[in-house]
Amino acid sequence: MGLNKGSSIVPRIKRKDIVAYRDHPKENGFEKVTLIWQSNGDLLVTKQVGATCGIYALHAAATVLGKHYAIPPAKKQDVDPNWRQTWEAGGSIAAQRPDSIRAVAKRRGLSQLGEISGAADLQTLAASIGIATKILNFRDVDELWRNIVTSIEAGDAIVFPYTAVGEVGEVAGIKGPDDFTHWGLLCGYALKKGNSRFVFMTTYGKYHMDSVDYLYKSNLAIQDWSAQRWCKINLWTKESPGDWKLWQTTWMPDLGMQEILADMAEVSREQGLGFAIGTKRAPIYILCIPDEPAKGVRKSVPVILLTKCVDLKDMPYNKNLAGKCVAVTKSWIK
Repeated sequence: MGLNKGSSIVPRIKRKDIVAYRDHPKENGFEKVTLIWQSNGDLLVTKQVGATCGIYALHAAATVLGKHYAIPPAKKQDVDPNWRQTWEAGGSIAAQRPDSIRAVAKRRGLSQLGEISGAADLQTLAASIGIATKILNFRDVDELWRNIVTSIEAGDAIVFPYTAVGEVGEVAGIKGPDDFTHWGLLCGYALKKGNSRFVFMTTYGKYHMDSVDYLYKSNLAIQDWSAQRWCKINLWTKESPGDWKLWQTTWMPDLGMQEILADMAEVSREQGLGFAIGTKRAPIYILCIPDEPAKGVRKSVPVILLTKCVDLKDMPYNKNLAGKCVAVTKSWIK
């Protein structure tokens, strides 16, 4: 999964280990380690959800500036009840920018669900909410590395499109049957002894460390998006003991939804949790109950449980994303 098979460095990495590499590079076998930090002194992190990965990465990159130039995505509002005070204290004016980044993307015709299908679209979205960016083009891995080093040294975070694999979006290196096109946030780089080059990425609230060669190959391996239907669905969870709680409302592809739900039910069962789908008020179809075997998934989810469906068109991802990434600069558009 991802980084140099056979390497002593694994893709997933803890924040404390990244900081240790920066503070003690020589002792850890590095020539140099440079990281991007938020204004509060913490390492950048982004917690993407569903098809909105590019929007979440853009929002996290904007924290480099210590300001929010648009209302945070809904999930960030849920976990941070003080987001509005923080947003306005940073210099944003609610009357001027009342919409979330996702709402802006939808209104401008750049997205239907929150998906962003090109580097130019991400730059257009950023500019519309006051964030200055640069599209970085690269024809080979060496040019990509130079772009990364220049950007990180300047304090610019990079929103990077690539072919991902695994539950925390590790760099795939090649296109496989379970891989997917994804936006992550590149938040640092490291030069290891022997001229080995690595990058630090954050996505899904986690960190991973990847070979720049694999990152380059993963970008080139991006596949076009074929027309498909996506459906909005409410997911519920239950601890033992405890009541059912609405976990999240998310979008899923209609094709393969049953398999996705079955996998999620199995993971919940292994973790001792209940898993169900339903309305926003109650769980309707229970797939597993804590401490009980998971139930089989029906051939089709009842229509009543799908709150909305959207038909997405073909998207030339490879043309719009391969050989490109977007650097969020430390300036902003007045």
